[in-house]
Amino acid sequence: MFEHSRVFINRNNQTGHMQWFYETREGVMGPFDSKQLALEALERHVKYAKEHHLDGGRVLGLDNSKELKL
Repeated sequence: MFEHSRVFINRNNQTGHMQWFYETREGVMGPFDSKQLALEALERHVKYAKEHHLDGGRVLGLDNSKELKL
C-alpha cells in the first residue's frame, strides 16, 4: 500500500532527541516515539485519505492512459 521508506528516524530540532516521522504529499508528520507508532499513524493517514477521497488531485479508479471526454 505504501513504501516503508516514508517512515524514517531523524533528530527532532525542537527536543534534540532522535524520533520517528513519516512523509506524505502534505509534508513530514511527527514526531513519534517509535517506528511502530509512526507506521500506525501513516496507516491511519492513508485510510482517512481513502475514506474521504483525498486523492491529491488524482482521479482514483480511472485509467489515466485513456483520454477523458467531458
